[in-house]
Amino acid sequence: MSDRRERVVDAALVLIGRDGMRALTHRRVDAEAGVPLGTTSNHFRTRRALLEGTLGRLVERDKESVRALGGADPRSVDDLATMMLRYVERSVTVNRALTRARYAMFVELADDERLGGLVLAGREDLTALGSALLGAALGVASQGELRPRAAATVMATVEGMILHRLTGSEASPDDHATLRSLLASMEASTAPR
Repeated sequence: MSDRRERVVDAALVLIGRDGMRALTHRRVDAEAGVPLGTTSNHFRTRRALLEGTLGRLVERDKESVRALGGADPRSVDDLATMMLRYVERSVTVNRALTRARYAMFVELADDERLGGLVLAGREDLTALGSALLGAALGVASQGELRPRAAATVMATVEGMILHRLTGSEASPDDHATLRSLLASMEASTAPR
């Protein structure tokens, strides 16, 4: 992606995260990105094309966020729970606008066949990353759908924590225990008998 194109879609994400989906216009993205008027429409002729490009960038940035938190691969329930809480914290602080943009876009695009499909594809990619982490940290079996289902459950729990924090709830001292308990139950359910 060219620097200017990336700057445009990053500005679109900031705009959506701060002001909502209705704020997404070519003119406002140009202003937010600090580029000459017409730059956004040169890269994305229609609002739909802009949405598609912005959604692609969102998925890319989500993957970068997950990879950045990994550092050393988590090798235990505690390591993975700590890593997930760091992800929650980053999602509601450093990446707050990105997180708000994600929720706004996902709700808006859920009924759009093409763009909703891109949302689902991005979620599948993140589930695959989560699945690999579960396998490494917990030894969750990879047979059939077990590990992807476990990853989807963990992702739903983490997303719930993020949503609660975005809507005004404080971080709970029990969050680590909650994640640890969930992960430990997954680890125990896949242990050889």
